[in-house]
Amino acid sequence: MGNPASRAGWDDAVRNTARLAALRRTGMLDSPPEEAFDRLTRLATSVLSVRGAFVSLVDEDRQFFKSSVGVPEPWASLRQTPLTHSFCKHAVASGEPLLISDSRQTPLVRDNPGVTELRLVAYAGIPLKTTEGHTLGAFCVMHDRPHAWTDGEVEVLRCLAASAMAEIGMRQLAADLQHLVEARTSELVGSSRANWTNPCASGGRTSARIATRPAKTPAIATTAAMGRGMMRSRASTTGSRVYAIRPPTAKGSRAGQVPTIAPVTPAATTVVSPARARVCGVIDRTRARTKAHWRAAFASR
Repeated sequence: MGNPASRAGWDDAVRNTARLAALRRTGMLDSPPEEAFDRLTRLATSVLSVRGAFVSLVDEDRQFFKSSVGVPEPWASLRQTPLTHSFCKHAVASGEPLLISDSRQTPLVRDNPGVTELRLVAYAGIPLKTTEGHTLGAFCVMHDRPHAWTDGEVEVLRCLAASAMAEIGMRQLAADLQHLVEARTSELVGSSRANWTNPCASGGRTSARIATRPAKTPAIATTAAMGRGMMRSRASTTGSRVYAIRPPTAKGSRAGQVPTIAPVTPAATTVVSPARARVCGVIDRTRARTKAHWRAAFASR
């Protein structure tokens, strides 16, 4: 089933840049053994009565065993072999199932060191393909004696290969989501820092502004003026309007005088990150203390 690829064919296909990029995006290379894959290889050896099974991911210069059963040492402990020992590279190159009943009589692989070192006499491999059409490796079974593979056995292998590919797909999706969350978090933290100006950074007239949040969420815009005639103003938001509430000046003021209210241009609305939420919490508490201070000052006049 499927036409075996020539040496030049498998070499070009295995080292294809897009295929290798897709393989690395899975994050499966050099990952530890997992029961989900080990269960599939054990099931293959049990159902098909073969000596070994493995999930092979074909890299640029090696094949990595995500799971293996019945692979002899030292390859079982290494969990990989060089491509010189690989039959799976031919399945990757052709993109079709590779069925070999007796490797010793098959010109494509009879000189492969895996015939003797891995005792690969009978071999059947089903390509592991992504939805984009990239072949990552193969789900394989092997025997140490000749075996003619039946259509039923090949169908079982197809089902097991589909299950293995589903496991790989779920892990890749989880990795992609994790990278997306990390990138978005870094973006929000950077935005939060960019929108905050340290009021102590310069010695002259300085202002610090926190971007307002959506309606129904209070925010503070604090402005401090330094030097002669220093004035402190507090601001509060009502919907999208921002007002600066200024206490009466000491000169010409009288008890009970109502503070003047002047509109202030609202800041741009942004998504509030956890870091910004903490900053706003500090400002909220400062606002409450300032409000209490002015109430006490008015009451004493």
